[in-house]
Amino acid sequence: MIFFQNRPEIRAVGLFMVLVIPVLLLVWLLHSILFPIIIAAVLYMVMEPAISAAQSRGMNRSLAISVLLSVLIGLSLWLIVAVMPLMAEQLSILNERLPQTWENFSRFVRLTELWLAKYLRFKLESGVLLASLTESLRNVSSDVISTLPGWFADLAFWVVLVPFVTFFLLRDYRNTRNRMLNTVPNVYFERALAIYHGVATQLEVYVRGVMMQSAIMALLTGTGFYLIGLPMAYTLGLLAGIFNLIPYVGPILGLIPPLLVAFSIGADPNVVLWVVMTVLLAQLNDNVVVVPAVLARAANLHPLIALLAILVAGDTFGLLGMIFALPVLLTARIVFVGLYDGLQPIAQLGSSPD
Repeated sequence: MIFFQNRPEIRAVGLFMVLVIPVLLLVWLLHSILFPIIIAAVLYMVMEPAISAAQSRGMNRSLAISVLLSVLIGLSLWLIVAVMPLMAEQLSILNERLPQTWENFSRFVRLTELWLAKYLRFKLESGVLLASLTESLRNVSSDVISTLPGWFADLAFWVVLVPFVTFFLLRDYRNTRNRMLNTVPNVYFERALAIYHGVATQLEVYVRGVMMQSAIMALLTGTGFYLIGLPMAYTLGLLAGIFNLIPYVGPILGLIPPLLVAFSIGADPNVVLWVVMTVLLAQLNDNVVVVPAVLARAANLHPLIALLAILVAGDTFGLLGMIFALPVLLTARIVFVGLYDGLQPIAQLGSSPD
């Protein structure tokens, strides 16, 4: 017992597991509606500063919440009535064009091979590689496009549920949080409060920064696709913004849909080149301007750990796992470090001479 008392890292692991198990159980119980709850929590983080600012200027908090949520419900209805049917129709057309898309893709690779051989004296043996790459991309794109209508059906339910959950979070979260913190024994209260504020602060910085980053990416790529005459321009920009939520691999995934659309309307090398340039320029702006300015205060994680977390979460939970891998990892790290720091004085006290 003395050994464990003098090893704060072991006690921190034990306490961490005691906290994690109920959370995992709650996630399992709420898994069918977990995503809209997460979206509502994100909206809470984004909207809370505006609500607090309005309240500090004398506006009733409930009135401020009602005004913002009225706007949110209006946007939700617009998504259901106008946007989602249009996106579903466009994706259906793209699905019908997939055979022609792959034929145009193969022709583009052959033209590229001839151009390299003619002007750069470089011979590209594309036969086996092209067949393997085409088959892999065909399977992935077919699976994604075939499952998107189901995503839209779920999204229609989410856009109805999310505003109501957001309303109750904005109205009742603070009081609920304070009541839960008041249940913590006095001896642990200061440490629990420090851990909570650490998690809340870092997550708010990360979430607000990533949301702004993805919105800028969606706007830039959507506008770029529109200017070069690509069909479904702003739908593709929205997908690029969503994929940009995934660090490291998101930009590559975000390039696939516009390339598919470009190949679906032909194999013009100029169009393909402009699609690639649009994404590259948006990524350059993201890495040089947006990330330093918007995400400068977000907690850093080692790139290898972050990449492994994204890949494992993606393999286990799919696209949503890849998006939420880093926030979960960030939260777990803050909680564990908080527990460890809080237990060190206890260990030092236990090891001090009488």
